[in-house]
Amino acid sequence: MGWRHPRKDSVTSFALNEAKFVPSLMAMDPLSIATSFYPATLLVLNAAVSIMLLLRRRAAFLFSAAGGVPPPTEIGRFDFFIVQ
Repeated sequence: MGWRHPRKDSVTSFALNEAKFVPSLMAMDPLSIATSFYPATLLVLNAAVSIMLLLRRRAAFLFSAAGGVPPPTEIGRFDFFIVQ
C-alpha cells in the first residue's frame, strides 16, 4: 500500500515502532546474535519503511508539482502512469 499510496500509511507509526527497539537492544545483558537478531531486524525494517514512505511522498509531491511530467530518472517507469 505504501509504495503506490504513501500518504495512507503513517510514518510516525513506523518511526515509533523503530524507536521502541533501541532500548530493548540496549537493555539486553548477555547480548548475542540469538537475542538481538529479531529486535535489530525490526529496527532496520521499520527504518527502511519510514524512509521509503518519506521518499515516495517527496516523489509524489515533485511529480504533481511538475504538472504530471515524471522526472527524467523516472521516464519509462510504469507506476506513474497507472490509472487508479
